[in-house]
Amino acid sequence: MTRRIGSRYTVTRVIGRGTCGTVWSGEGPEGPVAIKLLHEDLTADQTLIARFVQERTVLTGLRHPRIVGVRDLVVDGNDLALVMDLLNGPDLRGRLDREGPMPPEQAAGVCADIAEALAAAHEKGIVHRDVKPENVLVDAVGRGRLTDFGIARLVDGPRRSRATRIVGTPDYLAPEVIEGCPPGPAVDVYALATVLFELTTGWTPFGGGHPGAVLRRHVTEPAPRVPGMPERLTELMDRCLAKSPAARLSAAEFAAALRECRPALAGLPALRVASPRGNGSYPTGSAVHAGAVPLVQAATDPLSDDSRSTHINQMKPIKEPIDPDEEAERPRGGAPRQKRRRPRWLPAAIGLGLILLSVLGFAFSGGSGSAGNSDPAADAARATAATEASAAASATPTGLTALPESGGFGFAAYSSLPAPSSPVVGAVQLAYFDGFLYAAATGTDGNVRVASVPAGTSTTSANWTIVPGVASTVQPALDGASSGLELYATAQGGNVMRAVLTTPGNGWSGWTRLGTVHAAGAPAAAADGGRTVVVVATPDKHLVEGTVAADGEFTAWQQLPQAGLIDYQVAVAAHGGAVAVYVVRASDGATMRVYNDGKGWQYAWPTGATGQPATAYAADGHPDLFVLSASAGLQVFEFSGAELHGTMTWASAGVAAVNPPGVTSVPGGGVALAAVNSDGSVSVYTTSR
Repeated sequence: MTRRIGSRYTVTRVIGRGTCGTVWSGEGPEGPVAIKLLHEDLTADQTLIARFVQERTVLTGLRHPRIVGVRDLVVDGNDLALVMDLLNGPDLRGRLDREGPMPPEQAAGVCADIAEALAAAHEKGIVHRDVKPENVLVDAVGRGRLTDFGIARLVDGPRRSRATRIVGTPDYLAPEVIEGCPPGPAVDVYALATVLFELTTGWTPFGGGHPGAVLRRHVTEPAPRVPGMPERLTELMDRCLAKSPAARLSAAEFAAALRECRPALAGLPALRVASPRGNGSYPTGSAVHAGAVPLVQAATDPLSDDSRSTHINQMKPIKEPIDPDEEAERPRGGAPRQKRRRPRWLPAAIGLGLILLSVLGFAFSGGSGSAGNSDPAADAARATAATEASAAASATPTGLTALPESGGFGFAAYSSLPAPSSPVVGAVQLAYFDGFLYAAATGTDGNVRVASVPAGTSTTSANWTIVPGVASTVQPALDGASSGLELYATAQGGNVMRAVLTTPGNGWSGWTRLGTVHAAGAPAAAADGGRTVVVVATPDKHLVEGTVAADGEFTAWQQLPQAGLIDYQVAVAAHGGAVAVYVVRASDGATMRVYNDGKGWQYAWPTGATGQPATAYAADGHPDLFVLSASAGLQVFEFSGAELHGTMTWASAGVAAVNPPGVTSVPGGGVALAAVNSDGSVSVYTTSR
């Protein structure tokens, strides 16, 4: 059968089927081509069609020897098609299924090829977002080429609607994508490290079972140790599978490291190691990997259940403001008033929150990738499973106690800022300095930007300005100190950097490095009494602290005592000589507090936080905690009594947000909060409480 695609191309036969479309061999003016026709449900999306036109120049301009290039994008009637180079050769999935794991040297060589391809794409601002064995083709001499550039970029465009749509393959999804953060270049490095692990072992480090369990492992568990794995490969994979994007190598660094270690791997045989989550040692022959669906899947395929879904669409709802009548006010520090409605309970750990989101709030699809093609019977089964999982979790002792709910927190709109030119990563940070309120944010382009927040709701006088000299993948820290407005950022190499604005309008100082710590997450900073306390998590999940004096002198980093390992999300506030640091416990996702300069630990609270927490001292002198919860939107946790280390209650902030919050204390009392809206703009709220 011959079919025309547009005016320049014809297709003759199907050579593959995937999640988003069907791949045909065809002919064009310049010879043989591969043409990927997207599914019909995607062709009805006018936003997608517009994005097709917008992305044409970007994608067709991406040329590299290790990339299967996109030659053209065709929009013709009901057809949306990507025209690509036609390459004769198997993909890595087929190679794994036929022959099993590769010798380490061969696996390192193929992944070095793909890392070079990713480095070229990242240099042009393109993130692949779906690196997996199915998208790596191998030529006759064993060199790898990366294909399917543009699929995830087109299908999962930024802010398509009132929800954030995330497309990916569960086994290869980076933790920050699962937590709802915008995907940056580091997600490709994480996925490629997963592919390297799979090529050398035959199984993925976090795969196996229901997709919800896979997602939880990505966020909460380290990669398993593999007996016989060369030490250098283990080190590289650990670095590139780090939970924090900032702790990973860049694609170019990954490629160079793989090339460097290949000579030491020469002659080593392929590993034959059993997966800790399965009975087989590695897939061969007809075995099918849990993170991938066969190109053509029969209706009777035993792997067509949710546990074998290859792609997932995550519909992350945007929380609307709470009705003022819904939350009763209460005197701060007093007991919460009784409500007629049933109390809301928080998940005991981030792992449970992720599972509930994956089962209830997200639609898992192994077909077209459309959230609209849901099966009511399957949805009901998932809802029942989620209810049973929640009940089981509630009955399991965790050491955590659900917190009582307080009244509303009383935030009122103060101002707004336009969306930065690059989407915000994490929170927008706030700080007062010299009578002005400032905001700082990191974009997905790696730049750190600062804006002065105008009084009132007008955005006409607000402009975001890049503070050049640092590339970062995590949110910055901002505080108003006696020395000036201080800006802190974790550079992509892991260094913590500082810049200062001493006089508004005079420009920022150059970035300076604070000591020699290797950071694995965003820094947090708070100024008080002529010094600034800076805290950050390290790759081994410990908390370190340093101080900056008014003259800029830095006191060396020191590790704080802690009760178990922590995740990379930290927050700090200082007031009257006291310092409060909040961390997220790695074992269960509960939030803990370090107080009095790290001399002790407070109880753990089940906040269900996703992403970075935030803290600020409120009018009563207590360091309130602000989180974006997986289950209940933007929340405030506050001390309910006069005792500084007493129990806490929680309240809805009554503010819509799609990213974690940024907060700061208001001079004279109260708290200011920055929330990123669904369109990328930033709303600023204040409360006198």
